[in-house]
Amino acid sequence: MANAAATVAGMRDVPAAIRIMRWFIRHPPAVTFLLVVILCIVVGTINPGFWQVSNLFDMARSTVVRGLFALGVLVVLASGGLDVSFTAIAALVMYVITMLVTNYAPDLSIWPILGIAATSGAILGICNGLLVHALQAPSLIVTIGTQYAIRGFLLTFIGTALFMNIPESMDAFGKLALLRYEGANGAVATLPAYFLVLVVAASVTWYILNRTLIGRALYAVGETPASPRGSDTICAPCMCSSSPMQACWLELLASCTFRAIASQIRSIWRGRNWTSSLRSSSVARA
Repeated sequence: MANAAATVAGMRDVPAAIRIMRWFIRHPPAVTFLLVVILCIVVGTINPGFWQVSNLFDMARSTVVRGLFALGVLVVLASGGLDVSFTAIAALVMYVITMLVTNYAPDLSIWPILGIAATSGAILGICNGLLVHALQAPSLIVTIGTQYAIRGFLLTFIGTALFMNIPESMDAFGKLALLRYEGANGAVATLPAYFLVLVVAASVTWYILNRTLIGRALYAVGETPASPRGSDTICAPCMCSSSPMQACWLELLASCTFRAIASQIRSIWRGRNWTSSLRSSSVARA
């Protein structure tokens, strides 16, 4: 009790600036958030038009695709790996699904399209993970190779021409408005409904990393010295573009590593065996 009281008293004697600095050191994301807030204040002070609702809606719309990519890469980085093929996977899935739906199933609803896009991205991500595991090579090297392979396949067999006419369901989903604001000059600004995809994806990612066993395993694998070589990443981003707005349909957020799952299962199994043997020895001693 005396030591605890002395510790509390010592903490109170530390200047407030030092305590704030220590808090920011323990919470690095807060530093990034603070820098973003300062940047917004500076830009908004220089140009008050920055705070217009239309501009805020535009920024929110433009962050959806990049935000989903960032969430997928965040999980890979947490596991100690590095994936650079996610943009190629997204482009391949986008073009292939849009082309197939436009040519063969133009009346298909948006929900099967979302499911097919997520599944396709997951399969390609799993292929990355299997290659890293089979070759025992750094994930950066493997994903560089798969990136160029996917882009070569896309350029050779699929093409990269713009789609002037896309299925009505995809176009309607891209134009679906979550919020609509009409300014004093009559200009209408809309926040697309697919912005909620980023909100849900960020919430799910946070929950996986901080509240699940897989998330703890990812951090554990990322902290090991051999993690950059052994982290078998699964990155499954899928995006499509609609005319005239760009939308990211869905990114499968079960981004994790085969090695993380396998090591977690092994640790759990060994823990059970160790617990059972400990119990047996305790009973024998009794």
